[in-house]
Amino acid sequence: MHRKPFTTAILCLGISLIILTASRADSTISPANPFSYGANVGWVNNKHDQPSAPGGLVVSEFTVSGYAYGVNIGWIFFGASSPANGVRYTNVAADTGVNHDGSGNFSGYAYSANAGWISFGWAGTGSPDRPRISLATGAFSGYAYGANIGWLNLATLTTASIAAPDTDGDGIADAWETEHFGNLTTADATSDNDGDGASDCAEYQAMTDPADGQSYFRIVSQTINAGMTNATIVFTSRSSRRYRLQWTPDLTTWLTDSSLGIFSADPGPTTSRTINFPTGAKRFFRAVSVLPLQN
Repeated sequence: MHRKPFTTAILCLGISLIILTASRADSTISPANPFSYGANVGWVNNKHDQPSAPGGLVVSEFTVSGYAYGVNIGWIFFGASSPANGVRYTNVAADTGVNHDGSGNFSGYAYSANAGWISFGWAGTGSPDRPRISLATGAFSGYAYGANIGWLNLATLTTASIAAPDTDGDGIADAWETEHFGNLTTADATSDNDGDGASDCAEYQAMTDPADGQSYFRIVSQTINAGMTNATIVFTSRSSRRYRLQWTPDLTTWLTDSSLGIFSADPGPTTSRTINFPTGAKRFFRAVSVLPLQN
């Protein structure tokens, strides 16, 4: 026999949720792949100065901040990690910088005193040349463009992590909390502002809407084969998150399907995967939402 699906959106207590905090000086860029390249400016080091200030680039869920440096171009400023609205740069007046949509796509502007503005949003999200990162590997791809420097190839650059600053330590990234609640005090690790049974911390982990009682992370359906050796699980998902599928015979030890590991969402509002397990009398399943580049 089989039982009703068991869905896990998040474990928000203890150390189960890892929120990576990075100050302006703590660059997320991989020391093995810190360079971008422009035919007109040569190599640009995006993790040039560690541990000295000013800081190298910090890629977060909502923005990019810090400085890159090229011998032929000087400093390139990506943003101050403190947008006026607390979420993303408006790129109006002094509130300028490079934004990240959370799903890997960049937009906005970097600035060089020697080269002027460099655009990271010149192409639509469907363009293969738009600046972006892989949420699976942290590898950059695409091109930034400056009228005075031409194209800057990002394909030799990698971020080792995606920062999610959480100054009040409630398990909810500050920018997301500000975007949805306007402050850092309304929500915490146990609050549930829309009353849907998923904590606001769980809503952040799954990137669902904490103001919509119908928006929460859940298994939609399961189909188990006749031999009780695999099940196809369909669950709600977001492009800004990655996922695990797990099973257990007794709700004590959760086992991850090693053939799937951590995987990206399918296009659209749900993701479907087939999970394998040894034959047995009963099985419980859960889907687990994972912040990109964090295990």
